[in-house]
Amino acid sequence: TTTTTTTEEPTTTTLLTTSQTISTATELLSSTGETDEATTLSTLSGGFSTNQDTVSRRKRAVSTDCDSDVDDTGVYQCTDDTDTSVYTFIFNETADIFPTALTVRATEGDDVTLSVDKLDLDVDPQWYINDTFIQSDSDGLSITLDTVTQSDAGIYVIYPDDSLEDGTEVYIKLIVMPDSSCNCENEGVCDSDDNCICKPGFNGTTCQTACDNYNEFGESCEYSCAGGSCQGYVFCLEDPYGCSCGRGYEGLDCTEVKALTLYNITVTDISGSSATVSWEYYSPDLLKITGYSLIYSSEDTGNTYVPTDEDLESNEVTLTSLSAVTDYIITLTLSNSVANSIVEDTTFSTLTDTPSAPQNVKLNDTCEMSWDEPAQTNGNITNYTVCYSSSRPGYSYTGAADEPLCYTVTSQTFTVPDQTANMIYLEFSVAASTTAGTGPAQSTNDTCQTDYDVPDTVSSPTQTGKVTDSSFTVSLTEPSQDNGPVSCYMVIVVDVGDGNISDPDDIELYSYDEYNSVSSINSYAAVAFSNFRTNVTVGDDESSS
Repeated sequence: TTTTTTTEEPTTTTLLTTSQTISTATELLSSTGETDEATTLSTLSGGFSTNQDTVSRRKRAVSTDCDSDVDDTGVYQCTDDTDTSVYTFIFNETADIFPTALTVRATEGDDVTLSVDKLDLDVDPQWYINDTFIQSDSDGLSITLDTVTQSDAGIYVIYPDDSLEDGTEVYIKLIVMPDSSCNCENEGVCDSDDNCICKPGFNGTTCQTACDNYNEFGESCEYSCAGGSCQGYVFCLEDPYGCSCGRGYEGLDCTEVKALTLYNITVTDISGSSATVSWEYYSPDLLKITGYSLIYSSEDTGNTYVPTDEDLESNEVTLTSLSAVTDYIITLTLSNSVANSIVEDTTFSTLTDTPSAPQNVKLNDTCEMSWDEPAQTNGNITNYTVCYSSSRPGYSYTGAADEPLCYTVTSQTFTVPDQTANMIYLEFSVAASTTAGTGPAQSTNDTCQTDYDVPDTVSSPTQTGKVTDSSFTVSLTEPSQDNGPVSCYMVIVVDVGDGNISDPDDIELYSYDEYNSVSSINSYAAVAFSNFRTNVTVGDDESSS
C-alpha cells in the first residue's frame, strides 16, 4: 500500500497535513492544488549507499510548491516557507514486508523495539540506518535498541532480503525525545519547548479538546477530510510527532477502526420488579457515542429500553416492571461516530417479590371460604392471611361490625372457627405471602349467617310492690337476643311448699287450670307474652296467653 500525505494549507508554525492512500507520487503532488512548476529535489540527510557500492538509494525531498511526476517509493520531505519540515513515506503496494508503525517515539534512555510484518515466508529482512547495517533479532523481523539516545534517531530502512532491490524497502522513523515536563492528553506529544503537538482532531493547550466532528482537524478544527471520513488518511506532523492516523482509526494505512470498548456491565439494586444496570465504555479519541440501545428479555418476554441522553451521561439506567424470580439477559449496544459498534451481554435474576392478590375468592353458606393462587406468585407462596368481621343481625344490630379477626393458613380454603349462633360474618379478605412479604388482599362482598340457638340464661325476676293474697308484682330484666329474636316470655310460678326449688331446666310447663286439677303438679305458667314487659303482676287479675 502506498502511504503519503496531502497538504491542506501550511501554517506559520506547524504544517498540518492529511494523507490518503494513493497509488503514485503524481497523485501526491497534484493533490497540493499547485500549478505545474519545476520539481525541487534535494538529498535528505541520512541518505545511504550500501556497502556493496552496487546499489544506491537517494532520499529526495519534494517541496510544497512542486507538481511533477515523481513515482518512486521512498522518504519524502515537505517544507513550507518557515522551513517547517514534515516527512512521509511511499511504499510499494506489492512489498513483501511492512513496518508495524511508520513512526516510533521514545524517550532518551528507553529500550525500543522496531519491527516489520512479512507477507512472504521466504524473507530475510536487512536493517540499515545511516548507511550502516544493523544486526537484527533472530527472526530478522525486529531489532532491539537498548537505552536509546539521539544518535539512534533517524529513518530505518528495511529490505526483504540482501539483494537490496530498489522499491522493495520499507521505512520506520525513530524519534528520540528528551524528558519533558508538559502533560499532553489524547496522544499529543511534547515538543522541545514543552508545548503539545496535538493529534489531528484535538486542540487546546494540552490537547484536551476534541473537534465536534470526528473528521475535522486543525488548530481550530477548520479542516476536514474529503468524503466525510478520515479512514485511510495518514497524518504526518513536524517532529517529534511524526505520523499517525486520524481520530478513530489505526493500522499502517489507517483503515482499521479503533475498537470501541464496553466493559464492567453490572446489575445492582435488584428487587423483584426492578434493577439498575450500569456500565463503562471507552470510545477511542473521545469519539462521540451516536448509537445506544439496551434490550432486556426473559424466556417469555422481550423489551427494548430506549435510553435518554441523561442515561448515557451517567452510564446507568433503572429497569422497572420486571417479573419476579425471572432470569433476564441484557444486550447493550453502543456505537460511535466512526460507525464502530460494540455489543455486550450480561445476565441477572430478579428476586422474590410480594405476590399479587389471590383470585376467585368465594364464600358459601357454611362460612367456608376458598380462592385461587395469585396470577403473579412472584416466588413460592408461604401462607395466606384471611381476615373477616362479624355482626349481630336483626333489631339488635348496631350497624358496626366487630374488629376484624385474622388467621394464617397454608391451604387455599378457610372455615370460620367457633361459629356463634345468629351471627353474620362479613368483610372477608385474603392475602398471599412470600418470603418478600405480604401482597395486596382480595375481598368479597359475600356474607354468611349462622342459625338461631336457644336464648341465653335469663336473670331471676325481682319482687317489687306489695304482695297480696291473690297477686304479686315482679320486675324482669330483658334477656340477650344474641342467639336470635326471643319469640316468647313466660313467668312461671312454682309451689315451693317443701322448700325445694327445682332447676328451671327441669320445670315442665303447665297451665293454671292443670296446676289446680292435678295434685302432683307444683308449677304453672302464670303469664306469657311476646313483647317484653319490664313489670309483670301475677294474680287473678292477669291471664296467661
